[in-house]
Amino acid sequence: MGLFPEVNLFVLNLNLSLKDDSDNSSKGLFRKQASVYLHGASGAGKTTMLEKTTGKSQEELKKIERSFGNEPPRLIGKKGDFAFVIDSPGEHSIRSEGIRIRSLNKLKPLAILLLLDHAPRGREEDNDYNCPTNGDMPVDPTHPIRLRFDEHEKAINELCKVFFANPAIARRCRLVLPIVNKRDSWEKRGYSLHIFTSWYYDALQTLNISLANNNIHWHRPIAVAGQYEGFGNTLNIVNEYAGKEMVIKLAENPFFTATVRLPVAQKE
Repeated sequence: MGLFPEVNLFVLNLNLSLKDDSDNSSKGLFRKQASVYLHGASGAGKTTMLEKTTGKSQEELKKIERSFGNEPPRLIGKKGDFAFVIDSPGEHSIRSEGIRIRSLNKLKPLAILLLLDHAPRGREEDNDYNCPTNGDMPVDPTHPIRLRFDEHEKAINELCKVFFANPAIARRCRLVLPIVNKRDSWEKRGYSLHIFTSWYYDALQTLNISLANNNIHWHRPIAVAGQYEGFGNTLNIVNEYAGKEMVIKLAENPFFTATVRLPVAQKE
């Protein structure tokens, strides 16, 4: 048994305060949805990624409040295509790690998006984060690039620990997709996708072993721009390898809500 209660056949959400950013067609007793958890260091673009998953216009996106772990899960989408999404704070502290673990345990997602980048939010264009000569990781442990690398490595290692500590999350998850975010910024600063895959090779290989042991699909890292363009292929990958889950609403009233979430297809 892991650190948290295991759920073998389905996820039962009781008293779940679900923030509904979808249209009225989500109010029925049955629906299909994706379930996605956004994981990564602070400032890697998880909140922007949350906004992208809505498929809404930029005007509609402005109405979606940003979520940093204190907000409930969000049901987003329209016309029968929904996604159940959580993002959480990326800071490396005991409190933030606890929030992330609780969020993952609450959602038990079909897919986890692991975000990496070259520089934290607000410093993407700083010369301190220009690609090093020959793409070599700086040796100086105080170098900004080295510090950013350490933050991402900790996030990857934390995900390994989560799969070990909570088998229920590992059994339910179908896909882990590493995303090197902010491509529009790091390409201008001399980076290539190969540099990131080389830097994080050891950490990602360790994670890959954990995924293989739990029959979770490992997708090669992809590059995504930091703005709203370039995200569509990510959703295609999620749909292909993670699939959907059927949500059945058993009860709903002002004091009590009960839903059952069943994956449409079993793991191969």
